[in-house]
Amino acid sequence: MTDRKTPEIMVERINAERLRDMYAAILESRQELFAEDFIPSPGFAMEDLEGWTKAQDELWENDKQYFFQIIESTTSQVLGMAFLNHITRHYQMANLGYWVRTGRIGEGIATAAAKLVARSAFEQFGFQRLEIVVQVNNLPSLKVADKIGAVREGLLRNRLYLHGSPRDAYMHSLIPVDYGIHKTA
Repeated sequence: MTDRKTPEIMVERINAERLRDMYAAILESRQELFAEDFIPSPGFAMEDLEGWTKAQDELWENDKQYFFQIIESTTSQVLGMAFLNHITRHYQMANLGYWVRTGRIGEGIATAAAKLVARSAFEQFGFQRLEIVVQVNNLPSLKVADKIGAVREGLLRNRLYLHGSPRDAYMHSLIPVDYGIHKTA
């Protein structure tokens, strides 16, 4: 972790207005994003991002996944993404994920963004459980899960399959009460 202060951030729905800045963040972080399977190849192009962003609109409208860009409030720079995917409405649960551009890692940005998206997931989207699945050797992401109050539920063997190789992962969860939200039936 660096000595830098956590910047003030906001999260907003992915949109075409910030595509160039989002693409700059992806380019800066492409090796890490590829390693974690966030992008299909290190050669991910602007055209790929444009197509992906258009697809996100339909997925959002159909309650399939919600991607947010993390924006620094003072500079309006795109710092990364936080998202809700693998939605199972029958059980009111989703996966919570996040990434931050490489040059800004260690500032508490992922932690702040994950907290904002988790709160929205419970209050606005009605989820009753969020899962965070983290590769066992992804120490920064494990720290974020801990800092946002997620409970580590266990080791899931071969839970992830990245670049042709099975990987173990830890399962973490958040429920509304973890954020002081008490839902009634």
